[in-house]
Amino acid sequence: IKSLKIRVVCVLDLFTLCKDSPSGLTDQEFNAIFTYDKPVIFNFHGYASVIRDLVYDRQNKNISVHGYKEEGNITTPFDMRVVNEIDRFHLVKDVVDDLPKYKDNAKVLNDWCDTLLHEHKRYIIKHGEDMPYIKTWKWNNGK
Repeated sequence: IKSLKIRVVCVLDLFTLCKDSPSGLTDQEFNAIFTYDKPVIFNFHGYASVIRDLVYDRQNKNISVHGYKEEGNITTPFDMRVVNEIDRFHLVKDVVDDLPKYKDNAKVLNDWCDTLLHEHKRYIIKHGEDMPYIKTWKWNNGK
């Protein structure tokens, strides 16, 4: 969806999310980065409840957190992300589902993501490793 604009924010110090922390952002600073009225998808390689606890008193209540769920066994690197729904396909699905403006495109995009997730599962069961599409994927910088 070429008209979709996203902002990627890398949080290095989780305590900046908590306004009661000495390194915490003020509400104004937090809203400037994360907005106060738009959906925020937070992808965290830890327990989602940690992020929810840190942002519970922020103005934006449209924060969806993806994080570790303690499900599944040791598998491929990408499949561990799939099991916890922190992979690119689950995140894309979450984004388009949260934006009514893209409802017409959401079904096609969600179906495409579901197809790739299904192919991924079949491939790792058969080969025991991530698909070449996953292993060799690189950012295209919007080209």
